[in-house]
Amino acid sequence: MTPMLRFDRARLAEDLRNIAPAAQAAFAAAAAERLMPAYARFRTETNYDASDRLRAALQCVWRQVETPASDHVELRRQHDVAHALMAVPEKPFSYFFAAADDATAAVTYCLRFLLGDDEKGVVRAASRARDAAFAYAQLSTVEGVQIATVADLEHWLSHPLVQNELTRQQRDLSDLASIFLPRLATTATILRRRAEQEPTLPTMLN
Repeated sequence: MTPMLRFDRARLAEDLRNIAPAAQAAFAAAAAERLMPAYARFRTETNYDASDRLRAALQCVWRQVETPASDHVELRRQHDVAHALMAVPEKPFSYFFAAADDATAAVTYCLRFLLGDDEKGVVRAASRARDAAFAYAQLSTVEGVQIATVADLEHWLSHPLVQNELTRQQRDLSDLASIFLPRLATTATILRRRAEQEPTLPTMLN
């Protein structure tokens, strides 16, 4: 039986120290990318961020990683856009509110890391992807749970969506740790394309 994965901030931070900062940014960007379909669903339901500014902000992160040519001014501008989008409105109602909140935060943390404003930004971005999957697991639980027990928490942690996200994070980290820095741009492109096909959440509620 495969052991259940858990999000370990301290262990992840330690593992990240073994790869280059640009590779760390690629890892965080992939986690944020997997949240974008849920964010798109939220946008469709609420008409929030109608011009899809969060997508543009994340594309700025990918450009920085895939074609390294630091543009501090643009990074700062996109950070400010993403940060402003973190004020996700609770109304009109959408089941994807929490995921949208996690997506905006994840992209903002990616940009903060690239700007040198938050050395823990990569860990924070990855944790938001895990949080989104965990929240969905809670949402899909039979109604009536008022106070979560240890058993409830373990049940939500074992949910396939949570385990899938944690497995993908481990895989991405392993891929990035095994490459030579000159090949980072190619590997980052692979991570981006893969993340686009592996959303953290389904966009249709069961």
